[in-house]
Amino acid sequence: MATGYNLNSFSESIQDRLFTAYGLFDGVSVSLVRGYNISSIVKNSTGNYTITFTNPVDANSSIVASGARVGGLADSVVSIFAVTASTVQLICSNANGGLEDFDRIHLQVV
Repeated sequence: MATGYNLNSFSESIQDRLFTAYGLFDGVSVSLVRGYNISSIVKNSTGNYTITFTNPVDANSSIVASGARVGGLADSVVSIFAVTASTVQLICSNANGGLEDFDRIHLQVV
């Protein structure tokens, strides 16, 4: 039986030890659903987002990103395009290779 954890139930100091930054955002409305160390999200164009961190992260950090679109094409891909200490750029594409705004985009920086 799998056990899940609600990250919002941890204190900020514990969250800081688990992740350097994390976020769940809606790419259609460009709104942060929940997050830690995320100061802003900018939609550059369809399926292209820049996430700015509140506090700098190590540019060599491990970053995992995923996404999905309700009613969208299967085999959606979120690519990590550019990383600096203050930002990361994500590109969302569908099975046909076209850029697409996803309803849910997850980002974790460790």
